[in-house]
Amino acid sequence: MIDNRLEYDINSFQSEKQMKELLRSCFGDDEQSKEYFLRGFKSTMKICSISVLYNKNLVGMAVAWKSVFHPYCTYISIAAKPLYIVDLHKLLEQLQYYCDDMLPLQTSIWETSLKLKNFYESTGFREVRRTYNSLLDLSSVADLSVIVNELQLKHVEYSVVSLSDISCNNELKEEIVMLIKKTYESTHTINPLGVHDLNKWEQLIYNEDTFLEGSYIIVYKSNVLAFSLLHYSDDMNKLEFGWRGTKNGIDENLILLLTAHQINFAKTRAYKAIEAEIDNTDPYSVAMASFFPFSPSPTLITFQR
Repeated sequence: MIDNRLEYDINSFQSEKQMKELLRSCFGDDEQSKEYFLRGFKSTMKICSISVLYNKNLVGMAVAWKSVFHPYCTYISIAAKPLYIVDLHKLLEQLQYYCDDMLPLQTSIWETSLKLKNFYESTGFREVRRTYNSLLDLSSVADLSVIVNELQLKHVEYSVVSLSDISCNNELKEEIVMLIKKTYESTHTINPLGVHDLNKWEQLIYNEDTFLEGSYIIVYKSNVLAFSLLHYSDDMNKLEFGWRGTKNGIDENLILLLTAHQINFAKTRAYKAIEAEIDNTDPYSVAMASFFPFSPSPTLITFQR
């Protein structure tokens, strides 16, 4: 159908060249937003894609898809060239038509994407999470031995061990998997998890990018009280903080102790920095970010409707 010389096509194939140009025009150097859109477009669980054409040139797109891990919402992404009057409301209406029985809709955009931010807010989407991709420059972190000693004195009867240390202890490994699963579920109630067995969770935790020697747990009388994962990065000079949590309520001291151990681990191996994805819905990562000198970072906003 034609509207103001703009043609809207449903599930029509678009050339990779035109799609890359559209995403570059919409998102500039923002590689994460491009990857988010393409993840949906290439997903085997894609519901639909809608293309906006002007004189056969691609000037806008919207895509909707589902996720196995988080099956109770429908993910969407919208991209439009700024110099064309693409009707974002019409794109959203058509997505809504194809996803009407698969609500809520969810999307994530950077706070600096003002046009999209204003559009989503004006169409009934509500902010449900903010995520900060922050960097901890290890050269800015002072000697943590005093902090570690003080925290350990408060928990003198506890022991700190790595996942590598307990690789043959199946009972502790199962307890770790159960605690991580429970913690993740408690910090993602807005977009709940699907049902996944412990084998699936073990595969997620003990995958090839988990740095087992730098992922720590706190054990007390053969019980796991806290955990903090560490991961390799694509940048050989960096590592990435992973999931972290505690068993008995939010014990910030345990989180800080494990994080300090991870920082010392990275420094002794000559890494330059550790990255962290910090959700404001995750009290454990917020506690870490509030204590250690992470750099300011752009904000990724997640919306739902």
